[in-house]
Amino acid sequence: MSIKMQFTGDILCQMVQTQACSTENGLDYSPVLKPICKRLLECDYLVGNLETPVAGEKYGYTDRMYQFNTPEIFLNMLADCGFHLLSTANNHCMDRGLPGLISTLDHLDKVGLEHVGTYRSQEERDRPYIRELSGMRFGFLSYTYGTNAFFHHNYLSADNHWAVNLLQPEEGRPGAIDLLNRKTVSTRVKMLYEQDHPLFREHIASYLEQLKQDILALRKAGAEFLVMLLHCGGQHDIEPDDYTKWIVRWLDEQKVDLIIGNHQHILHPCVKLKHAFVAYCLGNLTDTPDYNPNGRGIGEEYSVLLQCEFEKFQGKVRMQNVGLIPVISVLDKHGRAVVYEVTDLISNRCKNGEQQSLLRDLAHFVNLMRGTDDESPVDLAPIYPLG
Repeated sequence: MSIKMQFTGDILCQMVQTQACSTENGLDYSPVLKPICKRLLECDYLVGNLETPVAGEKYGYTDRMYQFNTPEIFLNMLADCGFHLLSTANNHCMDRGLPGLISTLDHLDKVGLEHVGTYRSQEERDRPYIRELSGMRFGFLSYTYGTNAFFHHNYLSADNHWAVNLLQPEEGRPGAIDLLNRKTVSTRVKMLYEQDHPLFREHIASYLEQLKQDILALRKAGAEFLVMLLHCGGQHDIEPDDYTKWIVRWLDEQKVDLIIGNHQHILHPCVKLKHAFVAYCLGNLTDTPDYNPNGRGIGEEYSVLLQCEFEKFQGKVRMQNVGLIPVISVLDKHGRAVVYEVTDLISNRCKNGEQQSLLRDLAHFVNLMRGTDDESPVDLAPIYPLG
């Protein structure tokens, strides 16, 4: 028996989105995913990256860029649209400090949303996260490159290092690579990771060793297929940076089966390595078009649902029929960023001039995700196979 699993891009909620979703009866986020909710509910297991704390009112809701805390009712929308698992290890998980992180996990529990990547205790962190679906055991990991500690100064300490799965030291600490500084990433990777550098041995190696032990623990606990939810890379980079590529190659060497990347906020190609299938970035599932005052990446309003089918064959879990469902955030008359399937917009909801523009974008992003430079048109389809 086969199952369908879907992975989404970053789940964001800017200030203007919350303002636009305010009604006389209170906040109502339900319109945001309503056009694609049926599609999300069709899969057997739905996974996304929650790019915001949901810590509660006492921690102060989002009131400025890049330091988030979304009202709790936002989670109801995600639960109603069928999300099962949310990755919480990302650069915003500590925006309201460790108490806000813990409160977020409590709120996720209240609405029945599973989570991986951040924790309330060492014991919780050391518990392998495995889900059995139709007799197949999937192990999930969630790791982030950092926590924006340079911005909010909520650094982790030796007493609470277990709270966030980190790939490297937090920003500003010895050995950390600043992924926002594009000019230095390649040089730092070559210096620290491709040579026997003292900083690597002293400050970085322990993070990778912990990740390696987590992978081994999942295998030992019976996981048959390993999924890494990877929060990594430079924001709005048009292609994966050298640090992300290094981490992905390392994960491939550890025989991780599927790597789902997020954080860059724009679509990046999918590739097959020796062992792992890699989706470098799925874009933003929920975001507000044209909101970022510091400039946006090309096509940041676009995202994809990555759909994978799994079956057990000769005693092993096999992934097959991998495909893309392109989606886009569009502002409605109330200023809400609402998510539609691109093919639905083209077929049913826009004028001819807009159709031509969307068709060009559709072809561009489908071909980009397939890892080709081909700009030839694509036919309208419910899903676009990756092979």
